[in-house]
Amino acid sequence: MSAKKSVSLIAGLEDPEAVKRLTEAQALLEKHFHLTGVEESEGLAQFLVEQIIKCGATTAQHLASLSYEEIERAYTQARTFKFKKPETSVVAPIFLNKDIARIFRAGLPAAPEAVGKKKAYTMTEEELVVAYTPGTTTPVSERLRDISRGKPFVIFNEGGGVMVTPTLDLLKELQKGHEARKAYQYGQQVYTPYPVGQMPPELADENPLYPGNPLRPDGTCDQTNRSWASVPLELRQFCRIAWGGKITSINEAHTILDRVMSSLSSPADKQLGMLMTYSVTGGAEFCAARTTGCLPKLRVPIRTASSSSFTISGRKV
Repeated sequence: MSAKKSVSLIAGLEDPEAVKRLTEAQALLEKHFHLTGVEESEGLAQFLVEQIIKCGATTAQHLASLSYEEIERAYTQARTFKFKKPETSVVAPIFLNKDIARIFRAGLPAAPEAVGKKKAYTMTEEELVVAYTPGTTTPVSERLRDISRGKPFVIFNEGGGVMVTPTLDLLKELQKGHEARKAYQYGQQVYTPYPVGQMPPELADENPLYPGNPLRPDGTCDQTNRSWASVPLELRQFCRIAWGGKITSINEAHTILDRVMSSLSSPADKQLGMLMTYSVTGGAEFCAARTTGCLPKLRVPIRTASSSSFTISGRKV
């Protein structure tokens, strides 16, 4: 990933304050990685900032709303980053989360706390959206429910945070008498609007070999009791395309995982090619999906996934 691409993503944002804050966060990460022995030419700091943008944080207001955990989610994407020097390794800089959040929130008004009913009726729509805390019943949520007439308009990012700008846009549409949307495109992603009081299901990394089943937080597969944590995303995506849903026995799953783990001993730019030797058809399908931007995201709702059983030849076990 070149620095040029990441910089262009920042420069392409319409909110100049967001550009300023993301640039400062990138500089902080670059300084940290330099001190820990990672060369700036690797472009890792730019890559991590790019993930924040890709998750939908494109305005200063949205950046200010990110929690430490949401900022940390960008670090999980580092497993897809290809170092110019394959031997390079880093520790996720989670202790910088508060510093980055401080950059994002500097000078911006904090969301109102303990807002009473009278205060809620004097707040603007934007103030209400910023103050809205999903999963709770408050004067703010009740006021938003009244304004929206109970219709869906709240947009959530992948981390479960409210995306202020698109949420406010949809709320204003409802106020003008438009029907609620079933889907809304914002940036490069399509989101499902939710009414006040509802939230999207919590997502987890999906098991590459068992579609619909979530991996444990540490990457462990419930079927093999082995972890995918060290496996880069593109290798997981290849496994899904080549073998996902086609496993007929636990022994077969272990064999595939053995091949995956063996490929990790190769240089980063050789791992995928090595794994493709085990499935030529899967390799062709993977390359076609990558070209068209249709690679599986491998994210699955936790509460609707079946994590305690799986299917072998149509039989649930």
